[in-house]
Amino acid sequence: MKDSNSCRRKLNSNENVDMEKGKASIILELIEELSDFVYTKPRKRSFG
Repeated sequence: MKDSNSCRRKLNSNENVDMEKGKASIILELIEELSDFVYTKPRKRSFG
């Protein structure tokens, strides 16, 4: 019983890591697209 539980726990933690990697890559892609958009857009007003 103890062995199967530890195996299951390990599987769950691996799934969580994969999900976090997926989220991170999606966020990075969004940031890249946003930065491209911001830098290519002509600036009419300065921020700050």
